[in-house]
Amino acid sequence: MKKQALSVLSIFFISVLFFQCTSPQKKNNTDELHTRLHQYGDSILLAQHLPGLIIGVWNDETKVSYLEGFGFSNVEKQTKMLPTLPFRIGSITKTFVVTNVLQLVEEGLIDLDQMVAAYIDSIPHATRITVRMLCNMTSGYENYSASASFDSIMANDPLRKWDKWELIRLGTSAPLRFIPGEEVYYSNTNTLILAAIIEKVTGMAWEESVLKRTIKPLNLTKTYFAIDNEFTSNGVQGYELDTSDFSFTNITTKYNVSWGSAAGNMISTAEDLRNWATALVDGTLISDSLHQQRFFSDVNLAPEITYGLGMFNLRSYWGHNGGIPGYNVTLMRDPDNKITILVVYNYLYDKYPSNQSVMEIQALIEKYL
Repeated sequence: MKKQALSVLSIFFISVLFFQCTSPQKKNNTDELHTRLHQYGDSILLAQHLPGLIIGVWNDETKVSYLEGFGFSNVEKQTKMLPTLPFRIGSITKTFVVTNVLQLVEEGLIDLDQMVAAYIDSIPHATRITVRMLCNMTSGYENYSASASFDSIMANDPLRKWDKWELIRLGTSAPLRFIPGEEVYYSNTNTLILAAIIEKVTGMAWEESVLKRTIKPLNLTKTYFAIDNEFTSNGVQGYELDTSDFSFTNITTKYNVSWGSAAGNMISTAEDLRNWATALVDGTLISDSLHQQRFFSDVNLAPEITYGLGMFNLRSYWGHNGGIPGYNVTLMRDPDNKITILVVYNYLYDKYPSNQSVMEIQALIEKYL
């Protein structure tokens, strides 16, 4: 397995440079915006050698919307990309898990500032790390999917079924990267521990709790948890690119996604993610006082980029992105202007990730909307 794929639930923060843009007078020209978005989609597909691409832009206040597919959802069959098809969402899964944790905070079952040991005392350093630190990536736990041993196993046995606790032990057995709370390090291990805490306090599988408290109330009927390596052949297929001849290899079902677990095993569609972004960023599932805490962290990830409680910001937009073999997705929403942006690649491209595309689309929106 290529090193590129080993940190695939990483959200490519190294590539996220704050996108500076001028702010010319807005033309409020919907037709022009649609034209520019379509030109942008065509150009990025060609320039970055993507098999396929989905772009979604929704403005709830003006009712302006744009949802288009580019390229192919299935390269082998030359099936054109339809923006209604399901795809793997990678680390956007984390937003569901952390939201569920906050719901349980309001139910009195979890305390964000309680030590992990209050819920699970068998995890190393559990007396030094709070639930909040797991949510905002300041615990210092190593990322299990970035370890050499994980790399080796995935390369030699990609269909191996992983147990959540096996992955947690892999991440927590390594030394802490820093004193908890003092720095930010994006680690899938944090979210799996949160899932374990959900199971401890609710007495149900974390998937059941997320389904009960987030997916069903929002009627996200096309959003679900992947099982093993299964994926519908009618969905968006995921690919690797051979740069020597620019040929694509379908890897949609190459890996057992149990390795992603609560850090990235979910599947969804553009319309479901649009609705999820509204609930996530506007805070419709939790109280406003608790929701406001999502936008703050004591330690910023980079200048003007904050990783809050299960989501981060790109300029005025908040949300998350996710990479998993064959897919790279970014979902962001501006809570003040009620604008949501979604970009989906069916190729995990860390040199030009989907969050870069989102920032470029933000500039188009500023100019034409």
